[in-house]
Amino acid sequence: MDHRVVIYTNDMEPITVVELTSAARELLMQQGRVRLAVMPPFPSFDYDPHEAPFDWRKYEVELFVETLLRHGKVHKMVFTHNEESALLLKAAFLPGQYGELGEVRAKAMADGFIKALGMLG
Repeated sequence: MDHRVVIYTNDMEPITVVELTSAARELLMQQGRVRLAVMPPFPSFDYDPHEAPFDWRKYEVELFVETLLRHGKVHKMVFTHNEESALLLKAAFLPGQYGELGEVRAKAMADGFIKALGMLG
C-alpha cells in the first residue's frame, strides 16, 4: 500500500512529499492529526548555561487532514502549520520522478567512475 502524501501549507501551496509509516497514516486518517519528529541540526558543543533550553517542539511537524470535495469526489488533503520543520522531513519521490532520478544517479555514477579511473593513472 502506498503511504506517500503531499503536505500543503495553509495557503494550499505544496511543501513536500513524504512517505508515512502505516501507523502514522492510520492515526492521521482516523484521528485527523499526527505529529512527526524531524532530525534537529547537530547540537553545538559550546554549551551556554544562559541559553534557553533546547525546545524539541521546534523539531516536530503536526499534520492534519482536511476534506476537499471536487467534481463530486471526496479527497483528503494533508496540511501543516509547521512549514519550516516540514522541509526537514525526508522527502519521497512521486512515481513520475523515478525515471529522471535514475538518470541523475546513472550520470553521477559514471562521472565518479571516470574520475576514479583518472586518479589511478
